Amino acid sequence: MKAAVLSSPFNLQVIDVEEPTVSEKDVLIEVVEAGVCGSDLHTYRGLHPFRKPPVILGHEVAGDVCEFGAKVSSVDIGTRVAVEPQIACGKCSYCRQGRYNICPTKIVPGVGGWKGAFAEYFVAPAKRLFPLARHISYTSGVLAEPITVGLHAARRARVEGASILVLGLGPVGIGAAVSAKMLGSEQVVATDIAKLNLQVAHQLGVDRTIDVGSQDLASIARELAPEGFDSVIVSTEYPKAIDDAISLSRRGATIVAVSLFEHETKIDLNPLVVGEREIVGSSAYTQSDFKTVVDWINQDKLKPNNMVTHVMPLEKAPEALELLHKRSEPAIKIILKPRQ
Repeated sequence: MKAAVLSSPFNLQVIDVEEPTVSEKDVLIEVVEAGVCGSDLHTYRGLHPFRKPPVILGHEVAGDVCEFGAKVSSVDIGTRVAVEPQIACGKCSYCRQGRYNICPTKIVPGVGGWKGAFAEYFVAPAKRLFPLARHISYTSGVLAEPITVGLHAARRARVEGASILVLGLGPVGIGAAVSAKMLGSEQVVATDIAKLNLQVAHQLGVDRTIDVGSQDLASIARELAPEGFDSVIVSTEYPKAIDDAISLSRRGATIVAVSLFEHETKIDLNPLVVGEREIVGSSAYTQSDFKTVVDWINQDKLKPNNMVTHVMPLEKAPEALELLHKRSEPAIKIILKPRQ
C-alpha cells in the first residue's frame, strides 16, 4: 500500500509499504480521509517528545471497515467510522482510575509499532471505533479527533458557567473554544493572529475573537473580564504564552496548557502563589470525550467542516507538511485523501 513515511526530519516520502495485519480484536480500515495535525508537524521537524522517525505519520482518520478479527462483533464490513487513536495498558493505576490517556505505556499511531494513518489502510482496535451517521461526512469524522483534544482541555478548565479565554486558534484551540461554549460557558473569548482562524471560530459560535496582531489584548481583556478570566486555555506555544495566561486570569483561576512546546518555557511563579492560580496539563482525551464530540457531530449540533482549508491527495503529503512548516499560505486543517 501507499503510505507517507518520515525517514528523518524534513524527509517525508510517499512510498510502497507492507499492508498492516489484523489481529483478533482489530479492524482494518480503508482510509478515506486523514487530517494533518500539529503533532505531525512537530514530528516532521524532529521535535516531537516521543514520536520519532522512521514513522508513518497521521492519526486523525475516518474511513470504512473492510476487515476485522475473529473476536470482533461490534462493526460490520462497510461501517463508516472515526477512530480514537490510542491504546493503553489497562492495568496501571491511571488506567484503573479511568485516566488511560496518561498511561505511561500508552501507544499511539507512529509509536510502538502502530503504523500511522497517512496510508491507504489503517489498523485500530475495534473498541476505539466510533460509527458515523450516514449523512455525516468523513471530513467531520476526521475533525472529531482534534476537537476532542480541545474538549478534554475545556473540561480540565471547568468551563461551565465560567468566563473562558482561549489563546491560539489552531484546530485544537478552535475545538476548545467551541467545546467550552457547548458545555455552558458564560463567555468564550479567543485570540489568534490569523484572520481566517478568527473567522472560523466566530462562525462556530465563539462569543468574541481578538486579533492580537492588530488589537491590544490586555485592554480588551480588562473590558470583557475586569477581574480576569475564570479559566485560560493555552493552545499556542509562543514564548510568553503561559505568562500571558496568568496575567489575564483572575485569582483562583485555572490555566490549562494543551499545546506541545518545542522549546523550554520560563514562567513567573509568584502570581500563582499570591493568587492561588493553578496550571494544569491536558493530554489527549478519554473515550467519554470522544463519544461526546462524535455525538455532537452525528446529531448535527456541531458542523466543523469549515475548519478545513486544504484537501490534497496522499501523494502531496510532503507539500502539506512543508506548507504548515513554512506557513506559506493560510491553513487551519489539511485533509489528505489516499484514494481519489
